[in-house]
Amino acid sequence: MCTGVGEAGLRETASVQLRLQPTTYPTFVRPESMAADIAKRLGSPLKLKCPARGADMRNLTWTKDGQSVPESAKKNKWALHLGSVNQQTQGKYTCTICNTFGCIQHTFNVTIFGTYTYFSSTYLGLVGVLEEAYTKA
Repeated sequence: MCTGVGEAGLRETASVQLRLQPTTYPTFVRPESMAADIAKRLGSPLKLKCPARGADMRNLTWTKDGQSVPESAKKNKWALHLGSVNQQTQGKYTCTICNTFGCIQHTFNVTIFGTYTYFSSTYLGLVGVLEEAYTKA
């Protein structure tokens, strides 16, 4: 409660309520489960997670090699989903989480391994013809 005296000598009383919010810097929920190096097989799905806690958690951004992630990437609260990965998926993905007290970052180094197996319809048709000829012989 505050009491003051004005110029005319009148006393004024006012009640003020302050709500203090503790200073809570962002922190990762389980940093030990956030691998720095991730290797994925070509064609497999990829999900990167950066769960964090702290006051006023409004700003989460994802970048790939310092640039905005592709529009095809799906983002939800703490995760980045990259459907079927290919060689262009490979790179450094960074999640940056900020609040009014500061920012934290984690970088995932994603490497892709394996090769595609591709059969054209011409090739499959030729295999069918050869199988038929072989079974008749």
